[in-house]
Amino acid sequence: MNVLSAQGATAGEVTLDESIFGAKVSVPLMHQAVVAQLAAARAGTHKTKTRAEVRGGGAKPWRQKGTGRARHGSTREPQWKGGGTVFGPVPRDHSVSMPKKMKASALRSAMVKNTEGAISYNTLAYAMEQGLFAAEIKTAASRKSLRAVRIGTDSVGKTIAGAKIVGKGNDLVLDISSFYNPTQPDVYPIVLVTYEIVCGGYPDVEVGHAVEAFLQSAIGPGQSDLDQHGYIPMPPDFQARISKAVEDIS
Repeated sequence: MNVLSAQGATAGEVTLDESIFGAKVSVPLMHQAVVAQLAAARAGTHKTKTRAEVRGGGAKPWRQKGTGRARHGSTREPQWKGGGTVFGPVPRDHSVSMPKKMKASALRSAMVKNTEGAISYNTLAYAMEQGLFAAEIKTAASRKSLRAVRIGTDSVGKTIAGAKIVGKGNDLVLDISSFYNPTQPDVYPIVLVTYEIVCGGYPDVEVGHAVEAFLQSAIGPGQSDLDQHGYIPMPPDFQARISKAVEDIS
């Protein structure tokens, strides 16, 4: 299969698995899988009250005969304002059972149907290993300059450096909303973020030292030659902020 560049030219070829991408497309099966997935996502907590559950209405509103009005036994009957609901929704499970083989077949159909001319999200490391073309994109911030942004150490490094630390002291809580929607020009958005959660102090001193040594290695020697393997090293100013917090781990 040909790999096209952003300009529509052939930028290379990639071999697809015949057992997957050569399978027959079943649109009804894909529809069934989507319906099952959407049904499973429903909370099913909907609930209305019947006339037995609505508060009040225990006394007969007026006597049975002689008033000229219709006969009623309770003000919580369904036809009254504030009354109960007839055949209303009750909490239940909306999930639909679907065999594993049918799910797998639906996934294959979706992959085949969207293969021709498709754009996929991959890690930069995988794209470099497979020789895939990385598309240049235009973000909301780069529209003014009318210049597309190419993925690279500089463009992604600016994205990382633009993250705001919302924690106090050594609490490195990052606001990564700018990763997905950058506000600076010439910045490539990040759609997948992995992170480590560590504590500022550990009851076991040896564990604290081990965590500190691991992080020091990750932000120090571990940053060398990352860009050659499809990973973006930390910007120097961002690395300095993290290094200060790592030194205070006890």
